[in-house]
Amino acid sequence: MTPRVTPDGLVTTGPSAIRQDPLVVPRVPRAQRGMPIIKDEDTSGTRWYQHWWVWTIVGAVAVGGAVTGMGLAGFFEGDVSGGSVDVRW
Repeated sequence: MTPRVTPDGLVTTGPSAIRQDPLVVPRVPRAQRGMPIIKDEDTSGTRWYQHWWVWTIVGAVAVGGAVTGMGLAGFFEGDVSGGSVDVRW
């Protein structure tokens, strides 16, 4: 016998040789089918990337990487003769 779904959303197995009326099997909600739903400990809704300290670390790593790259490329080597600035009023 193949199960079928009634308009009410119930699964039936159809008529039986023993019973004249179809056997009705109630539908089980999804939450009860598998493992229980485990809620996160942080329920405030703040994601990891929404914290200020994450972007502070990202900025520090970016600046550190840029300075390191400039140093390895020889940007800071050579004669620094200084410069002059002429300010007129």
